[in-house]
Amino acid sequence: MIYATDFELRETGTASGFVSGIQALRPVNGVASEYDLTISGITGQGNLVLELKSSGTGIQDAVSDTFQALFAPAGAPPEVVAKLAKEAIAVLAQKEVKDALWTAGLKVTAGGPDALRARIAQEVPMWRDVIEKAGIKAE
Repeated sequence: MIYATDFELRETGTASGFVSGIQALRPVNGVASEYDLTISGITGQGNLVLELKSSGTGIQDAVSDTFQALFAPAGAPPEVVAKLAKEAIAVLAQKEVKDALWTAGLKVTAGGPDALRARIAQEVPMWRDVIEKAGIKAE
């Protein structure tokens, strides 16, 4: 069972609010897989980012995160990869781009190929473990 208290809002600027309700939607085999959350008392300016508290997941130190990355085909020449990374990082460093992404709830942490390799090396075993423990199977 998931409760409204399993969530919290990360606030920036003068923005504030609170999770006031949660309703299960479209149960699958008697278990809810989608939820409708109500955020109330919204005031001020800034961003409110919804986060699931790790205590609500049953997974110690759980972090829910989303990331996007730019990949090149396998075997792409290193100089092409370096040029793409340099240009992408330059665009993502522009204030208007960072601000637009932040407004959409995305934090820019562009770091280039080495940082992406490290992120993937961290993500793959973590998600493999979650998938195995949960018994998730490809359909």
